[in-house]
Amino acid sequence: FMLFFGFAYPIVPFWGDDWQMMSTYGSLKPTMYSWIPARLLPPMIQTGMGIISVYVIMPLSGLDFIDSITLMSAITLSVVYTLLSIILYRLMLSFGASKWLGLCITSIFIIGGFCMMKAHSMPLLLPADLQAEGMGYIFTLISFYIIPNVLNLALLGIVCYVLALRLNLVQKPIIIAPQPLWILTGGGIVILYLAQFSITSASLILASFCGISLFVEYCYFIAKDTKHFYHLFSFLKALGLYGIICLVCLLMWCVAAYYDIHSGRAEYCGAFNLSFGISYMYNSLKLLRTGFLTLFILTGIAILIKAYKDSSLRPFILTQFLWIISLMCVYILLVSKCGAKFYLISGLFLSMLWLMCVWLVILFKDGKKSMMILSCVSLFAFLHPFEAYKERPRESYLYHREYAKSWVNAAQLASKQGQDPLPSSCLAHFRIGSGRGGF
Repeated sequence: FMLFFGFAYPIVPFWGDDWQMMSTYGSLKPTMYSWIPARLLPPMIQTGMGIISVYVIMPLSGLDFIDSITLMSAITLSVVYTLLSIILYRLMLSFGASKWLGLCITSIFIIGGFCMMKAHSMPLLLPADLQAEGMGYIFTLISFYIIPNVLNLALLGIVCYVLALRLNLVQKPIIIAPQPLWILTGGGIVILYLAQFSITSASLILASFCGISLFVEYCYFIAKDTKHFYHLFSFLKALGLYGIICLVCLLMWCVAAYYDIHSGRAEYCGAFNLSFGISYMYNSLKLLRTGFLTLFILTGIAILIKAYKDSSLRPFILTQFLWIISLMCVYILLVSKCGAKFYLISGLFLSMLWLMCVWLVILFKDGKKSMMILSCVSLFAFLHPFEAYKERPRESYLYHREYAKSWVNAAQLASKQGQDPLPSSCLAHFRIGSGRGGF
């Protein structure tokens, strides 16, 4: 990841939103009727990356401001993707997979992040696509969309493990934690709070899974005990720790959604347009590679057959199927309200890829000869027909790098002269010049 994001695919901020949001200090408390009250985590990430770039990276490396931010972006993306891969790998092992199978499926997730979409659209692990819609503000994209999506997917892996543990489907622990329980509990609540107050499109990933899981568990609960179906306390007591986690997550998301609905941004978006949302979702799904869609559908059919034969898997698989369907429906509503943006629904595609990896480990964990078949089928499905990524040449990066440096020099000179370093006219000019690769 460091070699890729630091050298092969370096990231440079060059649009007005990157500079403007970098100086916006966030708060841990949402404020009603503000512009984006539910987005507490992204401004902290973006400002924190800028502060570390200036006060740590620049003195230690001797790089200038732009190059230090480029290096900080590479470090940040490498760390978050590595942590997500580790959690996914540990989840694979908990289902009884061998180390080689766990590594193979984790690699499939990484390969899919690069290759599951066609080259002319926004690749999931390639944020600095100058041709994709809205990809000008790269630094903002990392903090507002990539990290919140990755954080919620990482927490989803832990919640999915707790559910599988409750259903006696896993064999090995996902983590080994010698720390006191109160430290883990406090840290988990803080991380969960930041995940649900990151951005609505990303927090949907975890919150919708928790909501669907509670619904499925409640259906099974009343099916076993029809006389006490109205006893919510008995239901939560039967769920134990898992029920508390899901309920807390769902309540946090409801609070964040309430604040988001009563925000200036929601009022700015306008009314819902369901026909547009459905059409945009359909066109977005067509951007996925045919090989990935084929593999996803075949894996889904295979896991349904396995769940039909194994009754212990049915609640687990039913929850996942209802989750991905409900997630798609909610994303349609989100796009209908907020407009058509590829990065807005990128979390849905990552969730589909993540879910397929979970299905694959359940299907292949007992087969000794499945490694070769799994590798050949997955690689063929992802990479055929292979399309080289042509939308981000080195010349483009170097051009925008020099342009950003000259812009920073002009802003610093204006600041020394007592002028506004970020005048509105400059921001408007920046947007016109850099919109959709238009330099």
